[in-house]
Amino acid sequence: MPGIVHEASLIPLGKGNKCPVDENYKVKGVSNVYVTGAALFPTSGSWNPTMTMCGFAQDLAIKLTPKAN
Repeated sequence: MPGIVHEASLIPLGKGNKCPVDENYKVKGVSNVYVTGAALFPTSGSWNPTMTMCGFAQDLAIKLTPKAN
């Protein structure tokens, strides 16, 4: 269907200075703020990216859960 896409905004994830979000989904320079979901996609226009967004959320949850010793 032309014109139907999932919205996304480009908030690059990575190590470089041009990436405002690090590999742990944490916004650089801000404490206790995390970003996940379609905002991390490098481009928009993917059909049905729901599972990828769920995977980002699950990965973030794992990273934020304290590890038992």
